[in-house]
Amino acid sequence: MASKPNAPTPPPHPFLQSPTLLVGPLPSHVLEEHVKRVFQGFNPPPALTFTRTKNGRNRGALRTRVDFLDVQSTEKALAIHHLRDIPSLEPAVQLAFSTSFGPKSLRAPDASVAPRLIKSPPFSETELFDLLRPFGPIYSVRIHPIAGALVQFWDEAHAQQAETVLEPHILYPYDPCTLFCSNIHINLDACAFRTYFVDHGTVVNVVIFTDPKTGKSRGNALVTFSQAAEAATALMAMHGTEIQWKGLSVTYHVPDMKRRQARATTKLAPTSKEPIESSAAKDDELRTEKTATSELPAAPPQSEPTPAPPNSRKNAKGWRNAAAQTKNNPSVQQETASAKETPATTPLRSVPTPVPTAQEPAVGIRTEDDEIHDMKNRLAALQALYDTEKQRGAAQEKQSAAMIEELRCIQLRANAENAVLRQKVEQSDATIQRMQKAAELLREELGSVKLQSAAEIELLQGKLETTKRALEMAESRVKMMQLEADRPLWETAKKRREEKEREERAKEEVRRRAAEVEESRRKMREFQEQEKARKAAVKEAEEKERLRREAEEKARREKEERERIKREQERIQREKEQRERERRWKVATEAEEARCRQRDQEKWGLGAWTHARALERLKVQIEEFDKIKFSETQPLTFHVVPWPVLTDPLDLDIEQIDWNAVEGFFLRAKMQLATNAAEYKSLVERVHRLFHPDKWKSRGLLVTVMDENLRKSLEMAGNVVAQAMTPIWRKSRGYTDA
Repeated sequence: MASKPNAPTPPPHPFLQSPTLLVGPLPSHVLEEHVKRVFQGFNPPPALTFTRTKNGRNRGALRTRVDFLDVQSTEKALAIHHLRDIPSLEPAVQLAFSTSFGPKSLRAPDASVAPRLIKSPPFSETELFDLLRPFGPIYSVRIHPIAGALVQFWDEAHAQQAETVLEPHILYPYDPCTLFCSNIHINLDACAFRTYFVDHGTVVNVVIFTDPKTGKSRGNALVTFSQAAEAATALMAMHGTEIQWKGLSVTYHVPDMKRRQARATTKLAPTSKEPIESSAAKDDELRTEKTATSELPAAPPQSEPTPAPPNSRKNAKGWRNAAAQTKNNPSVQQETASAKETPATTPLRSVPTPVPTAQEPAVGIRTEDDEIHDMKNRLAALQALYDTEKQRGAAQEKQSAAMIEELRCIQLRANAENAVLRQKVEQSDATIQRMQKAAELLREELGSVKLQSAAEIELLQGKLETTKRALEMAESRVKMMQLEADRPLWETAKKRREEKEREERAKEEVRRRAAEVEESRRKMREFQEQEKARKAAVKEAEEKERLRREAEEKARREKEERERIKREQERIQREKEQRERERRWKVATEAEEARCRQRDQEKWGLGAWTHARALERLKVQIEEFDKIKFSETQPLTFHVVPWPVLTDPLDLDIEQIDWNAVEGFFLRAKMQLATNAAEYKSLVERVHRLFHPDKWKSRGLLVTVMDENLRKSLEMAGNVVAQAMTPIWRKSRGYTDA
């Protein structure tokens, strides 16, 4: 019988050679039971040795030595529990393994090793490790609650071997920094969608997938973060979030299977480690980039990931069959070993293209139609946001109405409870009244008993007093008889006692007088000291008050001086500004006068001055006067005003503006325009409206004149023209004075 060929030995771990791992130092609030709970699922369980530091900065910190049965169990614990939070512990503490006690943890795989994703895995983390370990050492195995199983090997070649052998079961390399989002509202563009993720980290790029034919959003997007931890946080926070009434689905981005297969069939040179992409793949990337509307002009081309296989019994059975074939079939393991030796045809990791800088040329050129399409999308997004806020306001109103109704119900319940309490209080009052009546009866009975007892006691006390008085009188007689017998003795004793008392009183009087003198002296000294202290305090207070008044006076003078200097500076500044304004106005006035004189000289300076030329000049000046926006830099001057007079503008003076000159001008104008009455009417109407005082006030014409004399002269001349124009205008309108 032929012998069964020996299966190749799985590749060894890059640095782990002994079945011992060290943990710590952990904070003092971590107990031994917390660490034991981590290794409850291991069979056989490892041996744990605990020690705590007794001194130093980390006093009370927990250090743990974990001794496994073999190196394979050690690798499994390292892959499953390394850098994960200890369960049921607050605040959270990470469990970091190492081969020696110290602050440094174990090193991580090289950045070129892409992590792999298994969608809807039917395994636990332990079963998944046992399935994939024959292909090579594993850095980490995680079951993500949303994305699926996340696996990372130490070597990219081992990951590619596992991917090749398990190809029917879809072991995907994924980008841990890029998230694939689906079920997005079609009105959201890249800028609006980006705002939902910026709170979770630095967003490098956002790509919205669009239909290349219609240019509309396909409801899918890619969001790239600068760090994998930020992407993981955003995945947990944003998955299932409702954006514009649509539940967002978020997972890790997996490159398209067709592109991966195309790259897998591409042959690589033995010395080259970079994949050579075919022209078809590049065209595919270019088309993908053109159809995606991104926030950045040169975003890396991405495609939608292949949907996850259903988590069914059939799929689980296929996984278990693959695991059994991998463990027990020598040919499969031999194929794995040969694949390890020749990894030239295995697909490499799809690394996201870095975002190009401003100096690199953009690949896609957006046309004007694309920009219009983006603008429509933004407007639709703004409309959707408005509708959302409107619905939110309606919801808040409903919530307020519900709260008001609830408060009303609470008020009704409170009123009912108050009624019950009032009833109980009334019952309590009735009970108290009954008890008071009973107490009153008891007090009356007790009073009668007390009166009887008092009468009896008083009678007994009278008898006792009579007996006491008789006894006292008998004792008094006995004492009188004894005193009479001892009279000589007690009289002598009385004299001695009185003499002694007189001596004692004399001594006491001397002592009292001496004490009074001493007390008087003490009080005098205290009074002198108090008076001295009072005078010193008064003097000190007066000195402090004087210094305070001097300081206040000095501060007041300094403040007044500062205010005076400030007012003086402000006055000087105002005068300077006023002089500057007057200078600018004077220059502008002179320039305007020169312009008007040059205009009059060029247009009407040659030839004889006639009434027709005066009418023509007025029409030209009216058009010019209406267009000018007067200000301090474009001030009102005498020659810029279209005065309705017949005088030559080169000889015109402000004193020549009077009622007769205005009437004479319009008399000649009526004769000149005798054949065109409508034009005459229009001219009278325009001049009447142009010189109306309210018109000058609304345009602020006189405000631009800083010379008071000139301003008054112009105002007076304008009023004269306005007054003269009123009867002329009324006559042209056909009004008759009553």
